[in-house]
Amino acid sequence: MNPRMQIYNIKEIAADYEGASKVLNSGCKRNEIYYRISGICQVNETVYFPMEEIQNGNKFSCILSPFTGYSKDLVLADIFTRWSSGFITKGLIELSESYPGLFELEANSS
Repeated sequence: MNPRMQIYNIKEIAADYEGASKVLNSGCKRNEIYYRISGICQVNETVYFPMEEIQNGNKFSCILSPFTGYSKDLVLADIFTRWSSGFITKGLIELSESYPGLFELEANSS
């Protein structure tokens, strides 16, 4: 199994969530090998997206989308809302005035 890593500055993510999501997803395929993002690690203004090779043939798609807020109740509500729509929460990025989450959906599902 070959681990991979995608690394971004938070300014790249803050500028365009949708564009950053597309770049992350395009980075999940290399030389006919598919990967999935396994989480988020943020250190100051650098965000690391560790990835793992997919062994079972499933494909996944991720989106960056802002959380409603940063309180415990708002974060929990957003996680549950996404979960009820089939998304798995991978993590949260803290920007200066917003909090995008990384959410994963299995592309093979309905």
